[in-house]
Amino acid sequence: MSDVSIRAEMGDFEFLSDTQGPGPFGDQRSFTGRRMGAGRKLGVKFTLSWRDANGDWHRGEVWIEREPIKAITL
Repeated sequence: MSDVSIRAEMGDFEFLSDTQGPGPFGDQRSFTGRRMGAGRKLGVKFTLSWRDANGDWHRGEVWIEREPIKAITL
């Protein structure tokens, strides 16, 4: 695969790595970052796009859940 790109709604996730890569890549490509704002409370939807070995474009979505709610002891 090549021409890999990942996006998230502005303010939901802060990327700490590049969000695009020309490739070619094997089976894996890593991106790092952290949930922000509404992404912490509601989760984050990522949109990915890439080109396969034949040069055809593909697109998919991946969802990460919200951060666990911390217990409050009174």
